[in-house]
Amino acid sequence: MKRNLLSFFAMMLLLSSALMAQIPQGYYDSATGLSGDALKSALNNIIKGHTEYPYSSTSTDVWDILKGADRDPNNPDNVLCIYSKFSVNAAAEYNNADGWNKEHVWAKSRGDFGTTKGPGTDLHHIRAADVSTNSARNNRNFDEAPTPYVDKGGTNNGATPAYTSDVDWIWEPPADVKGDIARMLMYMTVRYEGFDGEPDLELQEAYLDNVSKEPTQARLSTLIQWHLNDPVDDEERRRNNVVYSYQHNRNPFIDHPEFVCEIFDCGGTQPTNSAPVFTSSVVVDATENVAYSYNITATDVDNDNLSFSASSLPSWLSLTDNGNGSAVLSGTPLAAHVGVNSVGLSVSDGQVSAVQNFQITVVGENVSAGAGDLFFSEYIEGSSNNKALEVANFTGSTVDLSAYTIKKQTNGAGLWSGGLVLSGTLANQDVFVAANSSAVAEITSQADYTGGVGEMTFNGNDALGLFKNGVLIDIIGNFDGGSAYFAQDQTMRRKSNIQSPNVTYSVSEWDVLAKDTFTGLGSHVFDGGGEVPDVEAPSTPENLTSSNITENGFDISWSASTDNIAVTNYEVYLNNVLIANQTSQAYSFSSLNAGTTYTVKVIAKDEAGNSSTSASINVQTIAPDTQAPTSPGNLVSSNITENSFDISWSASADNVAVTAYEVYLNDVLVNTQLSQSYSFSSLNAGTTYAVKVIAKDEAGNSSAAANINVQTIAPDSQAPTVPANLAVANVSQTGFDVSWSASTDNVAVTAYEVYLDNILVETQASTNYGFTSLSASTTYIVKVMAKDEAGNTSAATQLSVTTKSAPSSKVLIASDFESGWDNWIDGGSDVSLYSGIRSYQGSYSVNLQDNSGTASAMTSATFDITAYNQIDIEFYYYSYSMETNEDFFVKYFDGSSWQTVASFVSGVDFDNNNYYVATLSFDASLYNFAANAKFRFQCDASSNSDDIYIDLVTITASNNATKSNLVHNVSSVYVKSGLELDENIENEVNIYPNPASEYFDLSLSLEQEVDLTIYIYDLNGRLVSSTKELNCVGDYTKRMNVSGLESGMYLVVVKGDDINFSKRLVVK
Repeated sequence: MKRNLLSFFAMMLLLSSALMAQIPQGYYDSATGLSGDALKSALNNIIKGHTEYPYSSTSTDVWDILKGADRDPNNPDNVLCIYSKFSVNAAAEYNNADGWNKEHVWAKSRGDFGTTKGPGTDLHHIRAADVSTNSARNNRNFDEAPTPYVDKGGTNNGATPAYTSDVDWIWEPPADVKGDIARMLMYMTVRYEGFDGEPDLELQEAYLDNVSKEPTQARLSTLIQWHLNDPVDDEERRRNNVVYSYQHNRNPFIDHPEFVCEIFDCGGTQPTNSAPVFTSSVVVDATENVAYSYNITATDVDNDNLSFSASSLPSWLSLTDNGNGSAVLSGTPLAAHVGVNSVGLSVSDGQVSAVQNFQITVVGENVSAGAGDLFFSEYIEGSSNNKALEVANFTGSTVDLSAYTIKKQTNGAGLWSGGLVLSGTLANQDVFVAANSSAVAEITSQADYTGGVGEMTFNGNDALGLFKNGVLIDIIGNFDGGSAYFAQDQTMRRKSNIQSPNVTYSVSEWDVLAKDTFTGLGSHVFDGGGEVPDVEAPSTPENLTSSNITENGFDISWSASTDNIAVTNYEVYLNNVLIANQTSQAYSFSSLNAGTTYTVKVIAKDEAGNSSTSASINVQTIAPDTQAPTSPGNLVSSNITENSFDISWSASADNVAVTAYEVYLNDVLVNTQLSQSYSFSSLNAGTTYAVKVIAKDEAGNSSAAANINVQTIAPDSQAPTVPANLAVANVSQTGFDVSWSASTDNVAVTAYEVYLDNILVETQASTNYGFTSLSASTTYIVKVMAKDEAGNTSAATQLSVTTKSAPSSKVLIASDFESGWDNWIDGGSDVSLYSGIRSYQGSYSVNLQDNSGTASAMTSATFDITAYNQIDIEFYYYSYSMETNEDFFVKYFDGSSWQTVASFVSGVDFDNNNYYVATLSFDASLYNFAANAKFRFQCDASSNSDDIYIDLVTITASNNATKSNLVHNVSSVYVKSGLELDENIENEVNIYPNPASEYFDLSLSLEQEVDLTIYIYDLNGRLVSSTKELNCVGDYTKRMNVSGLESGMYLVVVKGDDINFSKRLVVK
């Protein structure tokens, strides 16, 4: 317990101060002269904002205040429970469900406010109630009910002045607090109007089911009648003052009862019919072959005529209705009827009924004499801790066990032990089992007491005595009998003909059974009348709830019932019709009617046929959904074109849920969807379409249609205006930029087409374009036209642009390697600078061998050749030991990658031990002329003994290529045999000066007279000059005029009898 109960004097002081609390002067002035909603609003302003207390706390809380507000006037230390009228110790706050609890008269689930401050702790509607009755009331609706409520839980139990129903979810409080209940609920509707996050509580006529959390309570008309029939009394006024002393607000309907009919309509309220009430006490015992009779009486406050009927009646009983508010239940049971017989009676006034369900226990005729007192009926002294004693009651009535004690004498000597005091009550024809707590489950499951006390640790030589009020009345074994065993390792059962206890132990009264025999424990056969019948009914199935409610079905479930032996099955009823008989604790109903309230009842049964009281619940199936969704809102169109448009809309609302939208075009369904937008396509231009959207719910209800007409855009046949102000800028040798002013269109310009010499080069949205990779000194025609989305094209605007002239030519490389690498880069181990006879001119050349990639290559420096459109390359080479089909390459780097521009193959383009001159050219139409261009010679042989010797390399960039005559020429021309044939030829032929500008002298030594022809070729293979010299012999020199040649590289070829050689010439 969290704190001590307030002392009696402190409580009385608190109560006396509360009694002195009167209505403050002017408290209700603002409500004077008002009625209806205006009065309700005024009262809300008066009583809202009250002082709130916690539901449970170590400081002052709801528990504390209720002890004063609901104190029992006849016992100030107790509280008086509102429904049961039980007076319960105020200190027993809940007390493990055996004390009292805080009853929310406005059920806290109706509005789902729980126990939070505000409605959850408002003392004007919270009352003291014993725990089990509080639970039974649950959240039932308030109305007149037919069945008296009998409390069967806890220490405080028995008949109560409250009523309930097995059919409807209703509760009727005692008559003297009906008006109190009504005024509490009316207070709640005025105090809690939905402001500041509080619930908006209202009273209504329709019942709510047990799972509803709606902030309503029923039944209004009944509550008004209760208010009229049960006026405010002094006790109610006292309680109002007590609560006011804490909360500082009052219940206006207690201070001014007239406010009820000024806010609620009392004019049409008629007194309701009261249910009749059974006033007779049932007769529950009968004997075989002995006449049974029960005189039944009932009363009705409305003085209606009453009639009696039976819903459940054993075959040996008959019901006689006397017609004057009384009846007789009579009959004679036979041997077959021994046991428990269930009876169900009903009394009706023609409108409402009350029921009385009970059980009659029939005993055999040879049992009726009864035993003289309780006695030991079974003794178990088995393996280990398997120890148990059974005490039987066949006295003919229930016995209070507190007068009885079991004692033990250890080893047949000494005094009796202090004893095991029994507790509780023992019904007639029932047994009490005490067992060692460490015994096997077969024993402990039958035990009413388990423990390890000395009396439960006996052996076969320990005498055991049953004492009543300290006097021995029955014994097993002999007191002071010594240590000899009389009942070791065996089970003993009292014979059925033993009808009384015996203070002298006699083996003849007992049947001796084998060790660890437990089968008869828990029952006893007396006087041959058969085994004691099971008359104890199972407990009521608890927590009966419904779930998964649909239009046509629902599920129910409940907690397991308990029984003194075992629950064998549950009977499930629907509207009092047995639907199922099962062992499980759940059932599913189907094929029901929509919108219908069904009464479900579950009864637990045991093997003897005993039936529990029923657990009942009302369940209403979901009503058929006939409410259509709202019409889709804000239906609009967007993105309209000639052939398409989009629509969108706001979501519809539905009482259940919107499941789909139907989209129509010209009354034809085109789509069913859940999203709130749709795109139409493939439509006709310039056409008006009727669009309709309808919302649907799962029940198939359709909303009113949302409509809109949408016209697609008409075909566009108007061309854009001509692009104006076409201008050129940034003219270079290889490109230029153009720009123009934007065109206009009746819809929109979507693109511009840009042409070069009547060839479309670009379609774009911007109004400028840059041309690149053009030829120098070339005139181009540029044309621009505007287009719209419909494909309409404007007239063209055009201009001519001539690119700038490029420099004629430039020698990039002229390398003879006589002074080193001449800016070439040594690739690696398979490249070297060679000095010897395999050099074509002078002493040095570059030796390439093997196939080691760049390690077998020589690479030039970087050059910017973007101003040129042609490259001419000449070089001399000598081949040594190159195998057939082995080759070497000339490569070009175009700014991003290496390209092979020529390859020379052994056996095809050259033979070993000969000198050759190679020329090749390529232009900008084939390769990108980059700002970081490079050149490379690379060998692709098979070993280091396969060699190519490169000499006299000349690379020239020029603008000789034209748009109409782009070239890519490669040639390899034999010059002379290797030095293996003419070791001195290299020294006998000379061109000087080389490079030349005006002329050069060709000098050679001739051993005999010969006619010579001297040819000069450009690198394109064109003959640019020739001359014939006759009778040349000895040291011969010929001066050749080259002043008319353009700068560049040329090939001088000399031919005659047995003479055929060439020399490179560079003209500056």
